[in-house]
Amino acid sequence: MTVVLDCASFRDALTVSTPTYRVLQRIPVEIRRVDIGDFEASFRAANIAISGSDSHDALQALVVEILDTFDLLLEEHKLGPDAAEQRRILSQYLART
Repeated sequence: MTVVLDCASFRDALTVSTPTYRVLQRIPVEIRRVDIGDFEASFRAANIAISGSDSHDALQALVVEILDTFDLLLEEHKLGPDAAEQRRILSQYLART
């Protein structure tokens, strides 16, 4: 199953209080069942994936993981090539306001 996160659905998936983020373009997310009671949600372009006990949990965990990764990469000044590429990709989809 492929889910596309726009601004409203991205905010709806958040369950914790966070700084304000702006979604610049829809974020393609894949959710797949790995096993009974185990789902994986991934944003392949940014090389981010995480699992959950159901598709909803996996999606919520992925949103938090995307934001945590984005924040960490924005705060780092010296990045290796892989991390710099991940920051570049995430910056095409998200911005902090």
